[in-house]
Formats: sequence, C-alpha cells, structure tokens
Amino acid sequence: MDTPSETRDSVPGSAAPSRSMGRYELRVGSHLDARLGDWLGAERVHNHADGEATLTTPPLDQAALHGVLARIRDLNLTLIAVRRTARGV
Repeated sequence: MDTPSETRDSVPGSAAPSRSMGRYELRVGSHLDARLGDWLGAERVHNHADGEATLTTPPLDQAALHGVLARIRDLNLTLIAVRRTARGV
C-alpha cells in the first residue's frame, strides 16, 4: 500500500514523481548549428528543408524544460511546437 508521500510513480528517495521527467522534441522556426544545440541542451539537432529545426532533449524535468524554453525565448527564436516523446528514466 502506498503512503501519502509515496506513489507508484515516485522515484525512491526523490520528492518528485518520475512522471515529471520526459524527453521532448522542440521545433523552432530557423536552422541551428550543433554548437547552439549544445548550448540549448539538445541531444540532437535536425535541420529541416523548410528552414525549421527540431531539437531532441535528454530526459528533462519541468524546471529544466522551462529553462530550455527560456533560452529559446532569449534567442528570439520562434517556437513552433513542443512534443513530449517519452517518459524519462
């Protein structure tokens, strides 16, 4: 039986549930080089023929995702889409 502070989605010894971690694809409105992708914390940058780029992230919690989104905003990049692709581990 779960205690009030522990659920089946909890990581032992962690206050945050594991379901808050996830991998994301962030699509932006311009091509990015690998150096900028590294600065944004992306595992992979894919530049599309239409002039947009997709960043694939490692597993991130919500705070880290918001940090990446803030950097995208600070660079004045157009955010096209955010898609959660998988739960983090």
